[in-house]
Amino acid sequence: MEENQLVALSKTFAVDIINLCDTMKIQGKASAIINQLLRSGTSIGANIHEANYASSKADFINKFQIALKECYETESPSRNISERCQKGCTGETENRYQASN
Repeated sequence: MEENQLVALSKTFAVDIINLCDTMKIQGKASAIINQLLRSGTSIGANIHEANYASSKADFINKFQIALKECYETESPSRNISERCQKGCTGETENRYQASN
């Protein structure tokens, strides 16, 4: 049976999220953001996959609504990481924080 394109894309996204989080852990980046990104980013595909086995139309819709919420939840830490890396990941933020305390 041919795999659903949405399932395939969400699976690829989850693998990309896992690889990103592994790289960030190796580099010693903020573990709270990594954990949040890992949970929400991999949950998207899990909910889409689960929707294929929904017990009713309402259950099917609910699984996709949960997946959509996980997309929004993944967007915020992704944006924070992206903005941080666009600034060159120089550590300036950490230095500013330490100087203010």
